Amino acid sequence: MTDKERNDYFYVCELINIFNSFISDEISNFNSDLYYQNPDYLEWSYREGKLLD
Repeated sequence: MTDKERNDYFYVCELINIFNSFISDEISNFNSDLYYQNPDYLEWSYREGKLLD
């Protein structure tokens, strides 16, 4: 496996992890305003494993 293939594989795996995480379900809840939140807030919430206050 080349470095590029390894790098591509890493990004694909990370995207799958994100789409299978709690944040994806929360964003898809259209009864909340999370969809409209700042992308930095969403990123750090994902990294922390919970919605930040």
